[in-house]
Amino acid sequence: MKEKKALKTLIGEGHAEKVVEILLTELDGFLAIDNDKSDLIDTQINDLTIISDNLKSIPSKLTKYDFEQLERYRNRNLLSLLSSIDIIYKDIFNITNQDDAELSGTVEEESLPVEVYKFSLEAYRQTTENCLIAADIDKTILSQDKGIEEKKFKKEIAPLLIQAAQLHTNIALITGNSMHELCTRFFKWLVYAIHEAGADIKILTRFHFFCNSGGTYVYFTSEILRTAVGEGVLTAEELYNRLTFKKDRKVFFIREAIHIEYINRTKIPERDINHLLEILNDVKKQINELISKDSQQSATYEPNKYHIDNIENYKPEIDLRSVESFSGEKSIIQITLKPVLSYHSAKKGTHVNHKNDFRTKIVEEIRKRLHDQGFSNYDVKPGGRTSIDITLDKLDKAYALEFLIDKLNIQGSKRLKEGDGAHTIYLGDEVIVGGGNDYPVTRIPGLLVFAVNEDKGYVPLHSRVIVPYTNLSGPEVVEKVLRAYNFGAKMLLRKHDEGQQLSIGKSAIDALKKNYFLSRIINKIENWNLNKTTNREVQILHAIVTLICREDSSKGLITMLVNELDSIMELIDETKDFQAIGTSYDESD
Repeated sequence: MKEKKALKTLIGEGHAEKVVEILLTELDGFLAIDNDKSDLIDTQINDLTIISDNLKSIPSKLTKYDFEQLERYRNRNLLSLLSSIDIIYKDIFNITNQDDAELSGTVEEESLPVEVYKFSLEAYRQTTENCLIAADIDKTILSQDKGIEEKKFKKEIAPLLIQAAQLHTNIALITGNSMHELCTRFFKWLVYAIHEAGADIKILTRFHFFCNSGGTYVYFTSEILRTAVGEGVLTAEELYNRLTFKKDRKVFFIREAIHIEYINRTKIPERDINHLLEILNDVKKQINELISKDSQQSATYEPNKYHIDNIENYKPEIDLRSVESFSGEKSIIQITLKPVLSYHSAKKGTHVNHKNDFRTKIVEEIRKRLHDQGFSNYDVKPGGRTSIDITLDKLDKAYALEFLIDKLNIQGSKRLKEGDGAHTIYLGDEVIVGGGNDYPVTRIPGLLVFAVNEDKGYVPLHSRVIVPYTNLSGPEVVEKVLRAYNFGAKMLLRKHDEGQQLSIGKSAIDALKKNYFLSRIINKIENWNLNKTTNREVQILHAIVTLICREDSSKGLITMLVNELDSIMELIDETKDFQAIGTSYDESD
């Protein structure tokens, strides 16, 4: 077995890939003889594999950089590799030599968690408990690949969500779907994944569920879980059935977990429901008449521009998204018209996008009718991929996320001008100005949004919106972000308990953001084509860097300028000359 010092020397001499190869070989050997540590070893193998994939971009020699400089300025992958060596030698190679009786004496056997890492409560409080990872579901967490969607989620995403929850991270899932869809797909598969991993169902207290365009909030407290699950060993199906109930052939969360006070803030008043239904029924009738005709020449519908297998499948229906309280009282949260053809169904080369597709025209028509009839306190939004949702005007994913940030009390520091979303990241595939239900979250100050859109051309140029990869989208991006977060969180927790202070910040979200942006800055500078850069551009960059490096209040001017730029870009979204932030990455990324 190689010594830690020797491995770190190899890294300094530019042989990082060789170090990864050695560690992977050692871990494979331990996995063969010690199945009890398989979860921990598998985690490290996954982390090292990611590091190996990223090492191609690291310079071959780093002997001029000491550890602190590496941590501050250079490559996050080498820093992660150095940390991996410490973790592997301390928690794997050493653990295998300890007596099992010594380990089992610290925790009751039946409550022993899957997460092997044990950190102090103070470390969790400072590092992960004030962090929130929020995400859309369809085409973000779930791939929507027929037949393999569940398998892919359980294998690739669920283990990372479970690990993040075990590290005391808050997780929010915010979808425009109905509660039935949320329960029967994502929630069911998550419960099964928790059970199959041998994790304690109590980690559900780290999860927060929003459906109906963020209009319904579901949260399982420890008491609710204890009452619902009871004692004894349960199968995954039994667990799921105790946390949900069926009515009228639909599945819902148990009522105890539904946040009634939140519902009272988001429900549609009963006096308005019939008026809204009249408007939607009229629009529905017009759509059905339109698509029932042979209207190939219709300037409104233009069916020849869309992939349509059977026109009858696109006759929309109205769905009242409702929630029942403990007393049986029903509240309507959202009224949905679906399916309605959208740009997602357009044929390539037809010049159909989110601004001129059939669904957008219907949305504008419904908005006009609402306004004309005195219902301006409601809004119509494109939801999902083929739906149109009517909710209270205030209600969107940002409303839900702002509520949760406030409830968890994890806002950024006003004194430090961090913004309410400073300790939160959001991942969504519909980050589109004027046409995506994920876009509203960009208005939350300090929030960093990872746009995992399939079509990167729709992602707006915005300082709080980034495109991590140009050749990846959806769950593939989510997996990489979660892995990076979990690895950084474990590193920070360990450093905290060892009394070491890191310049990348205390919060795991802080570390993720800083590492990401420092890596991008270095990457862009290293690939900067100076021959195509004018003196004026260099002067502008110099002015920005100078302001950032100053220690007085003048550095705040940069924040003001960037905020102004964000506002300007929202106004000139029609311009096609601007590319999304992040799309300058090479396809190899």
